[in-house]
Amino acid sequence: MPTQDLDQLADALTKNRRSWKDASVQSAIKQLKANRNFSALAELTEKCARYQPNDPMLRRLQAQALIETGQPATAISVIEGILARIAADHREVPELQGLLGRAYKQILVDSGGDQDAAHRALLKKATAAYSDAYRVDTSSYWHGGNLLALGWRAERQGVSKSNPGQLMTLARRVMAAARAAAVNSGDPWAYATMAEASVALRDPAATEAALRDFLNAEGLDAFQVGSLLRQLVQVWQLEGNEWAGALAALRARHTRLPGADATLLGAGDVQYLLANEPEMKLVYERILGPASGLVPYAWWQLANLRATGVAAVRDEQNRTIGTAFVIDGGSLLDQWAGSTLALTNFHVINRDGVEKGLRPESAELVFEAVDPTRRHTVSKLLWESPPRDFDCAVLQLDPPPPAAGAAPLARRLPLRDAQPASRIYIIGHPAGRGLEFSIHDNDLLDHDEGLSSITRLHYRASTEGGSSGSPVFKEGQWEAIAIHHAYTESKLNGKAGTYQANEGIGLQSLRAALQVTA
Repeated sequence: MPTQDLDQLADALTKNRRSWKDASVQSAIKQLKANRNFSALAELTEKCARYQPNDPMLRRLQAQALIETGQPATAISVIEGILARIAADHREVPELQGLLGRAYKQILVDSGGDQDAAHRALLKKATAAYSDAYRVDTSSYWHGGNLLALGWRAERQGVSKSNPGQLMTLARRVMAAARAAAVNSGDPWAYATMAEASVALRDPAATEAALRDFLNAEGLDAFQVGSLLRQLVQVWQLEGNEWAGALAALRARHTRLPGADATLLGAGDVQYLLANEPEMKLVYERILGPASGLVPYAWWQLANLRATGVAAVRDEQNRTIGTAFVIDGGSLLDQWAGSTLALTNFHVINRDGVEKGLRPESAELVFEAVDPTRRHTVSKLLWESPPRDFDCAVLQLDPPPPAAGAAPLARRLPLRDAQPASRIYIIGHPAGRGLEFSIHDNDLLDHDEGLSSITRLHYRASTEGGSSGSPVFKEGQWEAIAIHHAYTESKLNGKAGTYQANEGIGLQSLRAALQVTA
């Protein structure tokens, strides 16, 4: 939903000119949930609740938004407050109880894997809430699925003396209800619950089949895939090669959906994909199938190879403050032929430590997709250009970086007026997190190639602080076309008006400048 439309809707709600049950508000809420824009949903439901504070369904939506934006304790207060004001047989009670379990479950997950008294208390509260919800309506298979997950966790951690036979009985009951719902409606949530029940029943083949049906379900969105991923990883605590293929396939699909959470695909998945290429090819073909919006295995294979050449730039406190990527020196300057170099922004690393950048002797580079424990230092800064120009630094590393990940330079930029728009992709360390792919909402907006000595590209691919110095890739063969360096609202080529865009410096214009100055 466009920000301007959302602001107008929020303004109307604030002035009490619109009910939250109006079609336009309901449509906005549905779209915000599907795109995982829970910050906007929290704001919207807050404005609605000012005038309808006792509406159970509204408060449930508000609580969900609060949980998803990292405020589960506040959500608990909202849920308990509305539960105290409605009848025990109100139709919203099971969903509110389930959401109460979801809030306690999130606090449990955030608390880590400790098995202390506080951990056991949270596990007990989450289980009790889901149990209450499931007891009211045993056809609510999703609540049963959460009971299974928490029971599995308690059993694995030794914090519960639950009877394994009871868990298996519950798993079979939940499976039957979810299967019936899947047959009747094709609901993605039903397939997701079938996958969880299959895990509890220790049936890998059934788990894989349920995941295949889930990923091919009509109307599947990022919220649903992200929710199942978090459930399997954070609550079920699935790990190891037994589950790596299924989890990597889920993450791959998630990153292709609008509203995807980039943190769900990290360096560990890249390492797994590279180490298990034949097996992963089978997994993709069997689980992902030919569903709309998917990409070929070879495309991901190239993406993963490029990721091995992307590094986190860290300071002396081991904080990631930017990104760098590997290039073949000869692709930039003939006299650097035969050397594998790294490229980052001037404002990330420069000779004098200006523009908040690190001095070379204070920087370390870590290629997480290759070896997250190995540090590379800067042995020589070969060339630099300040932010007003190319905003680049060319680095020689010790030990030399992995040559296999060197990004080939594209000879030509994508068309700036293509229909549909040309697409670009970025790999980096947004907000200093682990290695991540930015491949959603990634249209190329414009570039000014040939109009100045420094080519600038504008695009919509998501970045955050820490993305500075990331490689910008052309779709297709993952050829590098630019180095990301800034956010801007000024349009290129003398065009009037403003827009929100990220900006990169074209690598071919950088190459031309180096040839002149050499």
